[in-house]
Amino acid sequence: MQAKDGDVMAPRLTTLKQSWVVDKDEEDNEDEEERRWKVHPSEKVEKIFNDPIHGSIEMHPYLVRIIDTPEFQRLRYIRQMGSVYFVYPGASHNRFEHSIGVAHLASELIQELNKRYRPKEDTKLDLELSVGTKETLITKYKKRLEQLKQQDASPSDDQGSSGHLEGSGTSTSEPESEHKLEQLQKVVKQLQKEVKELGRQTDRVRDDLRKEIAALDLKRSEHLAILEGELKEQLQKLKEELKERLDDLANQEQNPAVVDDLKSELKQLEKPEEEVLITEEEGLCVQIAALCHDLGHGPFSHLFDDQFIPKVKGKLSAEDTQDDPIGWTHEQRSQIMLEELIKNIEIKQDNERDDEYNKFIKFMTSSNLAFIKELIDPRDEKQHPKTFLYEIVSNKRNGIDVDKMDYFARDCYHLGIENNFNCRRFFKFARVCVCNGEMQICMRDKEVGHIYDLYHTRNNIHQKACQHKVVKAIDTMIVDAFFHADATLKISDCARKSKVTDFLNLTDGIYQKILNSEKPGGEVAHEILKRIQTRDLYKCVYETRLGERHREISEDVVKALAQALNENPVDIDARITTMTYGMKGEDPIKKIKFYKKRDSCTAIEKTDVSQFIPKVFSEKVLHVVCKRQKMTEDHIISLEEKAKQWCQTNGF
Repeated sequence: MQAKDGDVMAPRLTTLKQSWVVDKDEEDNEDEEERRWKVHPSEKVEKIFNDPIHGSIEMHPYLVRIIDTPEFQRLRYIRQMGSVYFVYPGASHNRFEHSIGVAHLASELIQELNKRYRPKEDTKLDLELSVGTKETLITKYKKRLEQLKQQDASPSDDQGSSGHLEGSGTSTSEPESEHKLEQLQKVVKQLQKEVKELGRQTDRVRDDLRKEIAALDLKRSEHLAILEGELKEQLQKLKEELKERLDDLANQEQNPAVVDDLKSELKQLEKPEEEVLITEEEGLCVQIAALCHDLGHGPFSHLFDDQFIPKVKGKLSAEDTQDDPIGWTHEQRSQIMLEELIKNIEIKQDNERDDEYNKFIKFMTSSNLAFIKELIDPRDEKQHPKTFLYEIVSNKRNGIDVDKMDYFARDCYHLGIENNFNCRRFFKFARVCVCNGEMQICMRDKEVGHIYDLYHTRNNIHQKACQHKVVKAIDTMIVDAFFHADATLKISDCARKSKVTDFLNLTDGIYQKILNSEKPGGEVAHEILKRIQTRDLYKCVYETRLGERHREISEDVVKALAQALNENPVDIDARITTMTYGMKGEDPIKKIKFYKKRDSCTAIEKTDVSQFIPKVFSEKVLHVVCKRQKMTEDHIISLEEKAKQWCQTNGF
C-alpha cells in the first residue's frame, strides 16, 4: 500500500530500500537507445527508492550518480529535526531521505506544469517562452563563436580561417530593441508601485489602473512579437556562421573533436522549437537543485547555523573571520559542496568511466552548474528567462516550494501530527501565467483556503515540536557543549570556506565524539551531554508570548534577569524566538497570484479571490532557561514567578 501525503497510518519504514529496475527491451538498436535517452529518460535504467511518504520513487540516473557520492551520503547522518528527536522519539528521519523526497516532488510538479501548458492558447506566455529561448540560444552560441575566434587567434591555428567571422555581425536593431524593452520594463515597475500605493482606494480607481496595465501588457506583447522576429534573424545568422566554421574546419582536416561538437550544435539549432514549458534539460537542473539543496547543513540542522555559529562568531575577532569567514548560510555551503561533489566525480579514473558517466559530465556544463546553484539560493536578479523555475525548489516570492511540501509531510508523519496540506492537489491546480511581464506559478482561485492550510501546518510543526520548551532547553545544552568543545575539536573551523573536506566529516556524530572524548579541555562539554543522557536537563522556567512587543536580549538584559532571579548570570539563558508564516510577519498569500477556471491564462490578485484574511502572521516567544542541576519543583515554580514579574515590569 502506497503512503500518501500526511497519512500517519502508512507502514513505517526505518530505512530507504533501493532496487534496480532494468530496461525491459535490451534488443533496441543504438539509434533507438539514444533517442529514448534524450526524449524519455524515465525509460532508461532508473533506480527505485521505497519511501514511507511518497511510496516508490524513480530517480534519474544523473541523480543516482550524485546520490552515490560521499558528499550526499553524509546527509544520512544529519537528522532533519535536530534535537526534536530527544523529545519526539519518532523524529529520527534525516536529510538524506528528505532530499530524495524533494527531488521527487520537483519532478512531479514539473510534469504537472508541462501538462497544463497548452501552446497557442496563452499567447502572452508563448511569446515570453519564445523570446526567452531565443535569447538564451543567442547568448550560448555567441560564446561558442567567441571561443572559436580565440582559437583562430592563437599561433597554432590557421590565421586565415577567421575571415568568415569578421564580416558577420548581429542585427543592428538588437541594442535599440533591448533599450526599448528596458524602458518598457521601467514603466511596468513604476506602474506596479502606483498600483500598490493606490490599492486601498476606490474600486473605480483600481479598475482604471488595471485597464492601463492591460493596455501596457498589450503594448509589451506587440513589442515582444517584433523582438521575436529580430531574434529569429539573429539565430539564422548564427546558424550560417557555424556552418561556415564547420566547412573551414572540415577542409583543414584538423580538430575532429571540434567538428563533431559543431555538428551536434547545428543539429540542435536546426530542430524546431519544442512546444513544451519546461525542457528536459531545465527539468533535470531543477531536480538536481532539489536533491542538493541541503548539502550544506551542519550537525543538528538549523541549530548549527542559527545558534552555534552566531555564538562562536561573538568570541572571534574581525581578523579571524575576514579572509576565511565562518558565517555562511547553509544554502551557500550547499553551493560549495555541490561544486566539490561535481569536481570529485570528474576526476574518476579512465577505467571507471562509462557512457552514462560521459553523458553526465557533458550535461554538467559550467552554465548548467551555475543555474543549479542559482536555483538552490535564488538572487533578486535572475539569469534564466523562465523566472517561475526559481519558485520550485526555494521560493523567495511567497515561500511555497517543494522543499516545504516534503518536510511538512515527512515531519508530520514522524511526529504523529496531522498534515492538512495535500501537495498533489496543489500540483493539479498549479499553472504558469504571465504577470507584470514575468512568468509565475499561479494557483486556482478556489484553492486559497488550502494554501492557508500549508502555512498553518508550518506553524503547527513549529509550535508543537521545533519551539517546544524542552526542545529549546536541549538546544541550549547542545550549543553550550559544542561551544566548550570548540577549542579542542575545532568544530567552527569546519564551517570555513577553505575547510570543505573537514566539513564533509562534520555530522551529528560530533555529539557522540564529545560524549566519548577524553581529551583535556572537553570535560565541561562532556558533562553537559551526559546530563542529556541522564535527563538532567536545563529547565525552561518561563515562557511568554510577546505579540508585537520586541526588545533585543543583550548580555546586560540577561544579567538583570539573573539578578532578579537570584541566580548566577552564567546559569541563565534567555532568547526570543520568532514564529511566522514564512514571510516575516506579512501575509504570504498576498504574494501569490491566482487564476479563474474560465480564464486560466490571466493572473489575478488575492483580493479578487477572497477577503478572508487572518489578522496576525507572526508571534514572538520568550524562553527563560535555567542551567542548574537537580532543580526541585518548588525552585522551578519560584523562578517562574520571579521571571514573570520581571518580564511584566520590564516590558517583555
